[in-house]
Amino acid sequence: MIFQLGFSLACNNLATKVQRSKMEKLKKLLSNLPHPVRWALVMVLGFVLLGMGLVMMVTPGPGLLFIFFGLSILALEIKWARELNQQGMQGLERLVAKLKSIFSKKNSGEDPNSEK
Repeated sequence: MIFQLGFSLACNNLATKVQRSKMEKLKKLLSNLPHPVRWALVMVLGFVLLGMGLVMMVTPGPGLLFIFFGLSILALEIKWARELNQQGMQGLERLVAKLKSIFSKKNSGEDPNSEK
């Protein structure tokens, strides 16, 4: 189980790097389009993914992933989406750091609940 969580955290870190590189490619591709076309495309695609993510929160599917992707795309043009996306990434980084510290303590034989 510890290996599985470590593998999951490593994949999450890799996925974040891949997602950032894909977002950079998307920005570069969209920068060649005229602004009104780019804005319309970003709005439609971002809100469709966001809506699909919200629907998937109550039905089977990767709802949080679609919400994250929708906000990432909307963040290309909308300030509130950019700030919300940044807060989400910071929260995810804090959660991953906390989990890493907990599991590194368990692997070293220390009790993570004990106080020093």
